[in-house]
Amino acid sequence: MTHKEAERSIPSFFDESMENLELAEFLEHIDKCSECREELTIQYLVGRGLQSLSDGNEFNLAGELDKKLSKAHARLNRLYRLERFSWVLRTIVAVEAVILFVLTLQIWF
Repeated sequence: MTHKEAERSIPSFFDESMENLELAEFLEHIDKCSECREELTIQYLVGRGLQSLSDGNEFNLAGELDKKLSKAHARLNRLYRLERFSWVLRTIVAVEAVILFVLTLQIWF
């Protein structure tokens, strides 16, 4: 993901409308690129800070952004674990199908 793509993706990250693959690329870029991480922080502080000020709430915006990033990483980790688990189940089903086929052949012959 390029810097421009990452900057364009920031609003989608905030409203949680990114697809999983795009989110993975975005987080990988944000984790490695200090410039884009700074831009993400600035946009979050401005957008969320103004909202918190108008609501009159106290806030810890840096902590909130870190939680949001951690939540996104956790979402991707769950997705990857589910994908691996589904491959394990598919493998088990395929092995069982082969075993069933072999047993059926033994019964017939």
